[in-house]
Amino acid sequence: MAAVIGNLKYRGDRALVRFLGPRLVQASTALPKPEAVTFVPMTRRRQRHRGFNQAQLLARFAAQTLELPLASLLRKRHDTAPQAELPRAQRLTNVSQSFSAVPTTFKRVWLVDDVRTTGATLRACAQALHRQGVAQVQALVLAVAAPQAKEGSCR
Repeated sequence: MAAVIGNLKYRGDRALVRFLGPRLVQASTALPKPEAVTFVPMTRRRQRHRGFNQAQLLARFAAQTLELPLASLLRKRHDTAPQAELPRAQRLTNVSQSFSAVPTTFKRVWLVDDVRTTGATLRACAQALHRQGVAQVQALVLAVAAPQAKEGSCR
């Protein structure tokens, strides 16, 4: 699975969303249905460089499949070092204040990302959403990185 996610994320193989998206939707069946689906954002600069946001593509797939609104609720304030390039201790603080959320009336959302390693990114995004009144944020990810795995790998 790590290689497939890597091909989407780093090699730009967007067609893999058709393979990965159903797996994300299948994982969502254990969660209570939200009012909307949102995603972990990138800075504009990083998204221009990559050409797309893989979390946004996955969130769009899930939202369309489950007939839920896709809401762009989060902004990344500034560039940070890519989490995959940092040791665990730095990952925990790297993104702590880098996200903000827009005002919303949604109270229950799913937050989509590709991989959860330490949970720092998801935690920072959830905190920003809570500050705007979102009561329940549930993370929906394709993979959880193994604690003792090499950097960038996942199970």
